[in-house]
Amino acid sequence: MPDPTPDPDLDGTFEAEAHVTLFGFDPTSARVHLLPRSRAWRLRGSVPIVLVTLVLVPMVGVIPPHAPWVLAVLGGGFFLARRRWKWHFTLTGLEGTCPRCGAELHVRPGRLRNPHTLTCDACRNDTVLEVPPEVLEAHASETA
Repeated sequence: MPDPTPDPDLDGTFEAEAHVTLFGFDPTSARVHLLPRSRAWRLRGSVPIVLVTLVLVPMVGVIPPHAPWVLAVLGGGFFLARRRWKWHFTLTGLEGTCPRCGAELHVRPGRLRNPHTLTCDACRNDTVLEVPPEVLEAHASETA
């Protein structure tokens, strides 16, 4: 599990209260470490994907049958660019337990989805991590 203390390289990381739920069990509280992603960071990630897509389209367009290859590259490229553009927070750490077995939950740093699905290593159940939307909105407006 990554170190739950904020990484000095990840300036701007903040902690927030969240809860972990699993159907049929009482929710448990959790503490998450989040890094808000600025519009510039998201733009630096999505624009190169769009540019590579636009360079690849004419190259694959010469391969018969032409239309399926072009549509596949356009669809894949814009899907990846949109996914990067929608990445508002990076989940860098988690301190919480599984509602079913009480084992500590582990998370790899990556994009926060709200609700975010986590698999308990001990009981193999898929738990759901939920961060209150008002917390995310408050920090998203600071980095916009």
